[in-house]
Amino acid sequence: MSASPRFSARTLFIPALLVSGLLCIAFIGVIGAFAARTPHLNPLEALLLRLRLSLRSAELSRPLSAESGVLCFTVARGADAASIAQQLAAQGFALDPELFRAYVRYFNIDARLQAGTFSLPRSLTLPQLAKRLTDANANTITFRTLEGWRLEEIAQAIDRTEGLTFTGTEFMALVGAGVTSQSGAIGA
Repeated sequence: MSASPRFSARTLFIPALLVSGLLCIAFIGVIGAFAARTPHLNPLEALLLRLRLSLRSAELSRPLSAESGVLCFTVARGADAASIAQQLAAQGFALDPELFRAYVRYFNIDARLQAGTFSLPRSLTLPQLAKRLTDANANTITFRTLEGWRLEEIAQAIDRTEGLTFTGTEFMALVGAGVTSQSGAIGA
C-alpha cells in the first residue's frame, strides 16, 4: 500500500493566502502609481481612464482632420469639455467626444480649458488640440505695418504672416475694389 500525499485544506490555505496577499499588494501598488500621477482623480478612475486611453492610443496620434487650413473656433465662457468636443465635431474635426473628455480628464486639462477664440490648424492631433485650448493668449498674432505702406504692401505682408485667417487678396477686397495708393503722394 503506497502512501499518497494528502493535502489538507489547512496546508493549501496558507499558500493561497500568501498569493492573495501578494496580488492585493501588487494591485494597491498599481493603483498607487496611478494616484501619484493623477492626484486630481480617485485611483480607480485614473486606472480606467488610462486603460481607455491606452486602448485608443492610435487615435490620439492621428490628425483630427484630413483637410488643411485653420479653423477659427470660439469657446464660450463656462463651456465644459463635453460641449467643446461636440462643437469641434460639428465643425469638421474627426473627434470622438468621449475620447476627448477622457483625455482632458486624465491629464487634468479639463480644469484648464479657457474661453476665447482660437486659431486651430485642422491637422492637430487630439493632445495638441487639448493643449491649444488651455491658452487663449497663444493665438495672438503680431502683425505690424510701417507708416507709409501702400495697401498692396500691407496685402503682401498679410500673405507672409502665418496664422492669419484671411489673405491679402481678401484684405484688398475688403478695403475696396479698385482702391490703389500712390507711394509718396501726400493725401493719397
